Amino acid sequence: KEMGRPLGVPYSIVGMDGSEHNYNSLRYERELYNATLAVERESCRHAVLDPIFRAWYRLARIIPGCLTANAGELPEEITFAWYWPGFAAIDPVKDAVADTERLENCTTTLQEIYASYGQDWLVAMKQRAREIKAMNELGVPLPAWANPAVWSGGAADSATDKSSDQSESMARILALREEA
Repeated sequence: KEMGRPLGVPYSIVGMDGSEHNYNSLRYERELYNATLAVERESCRHAVLDPIFRAWYRLARIIPGCLTANAGELPEEITFAWYWPGFAAIDPVKDAVADTERLENCTTTLQEIYASYGQDWLVAMKQRAREIKAMNELGVPLPAWANPAVWSGGAADSATDKSSDQSESMARILALREEA
């Protein structure tokens, strides 16, 4: 039962057996393991990945045609990020409510949230824009998250049919928040 201890992995994960635990203790073990893994990832990024990438970029800039035809126009340093695979949600509804709440009170950013799911936020936002554009072109009603009328606090013209659906959706979201 101690085979995962040198790596900081609890038995419930190594043995894939949580039968001796209740939900809360499994959740606690998983959160501790995820935190340990996040520290390991950061350490790996700092000690290994960043230096290797910087060395590669320095060399790639001086090799003709490696990055672009005009390598002289590339900056000496560039901003980059690593996106690790995200952690599976234990309670996805609570996580979604927490993400929304933290965005609304400015204690997180979209970049941080998407990174926690192992995704690039700019790629996701561009995809959202394509989805909204396609919905508009096809005449598909926009969901509440994409409807400017909902967020601007107004618009009564064509929103009358949708307002009850949106109100129901918002009521469900608020009810989930109260439960959490």
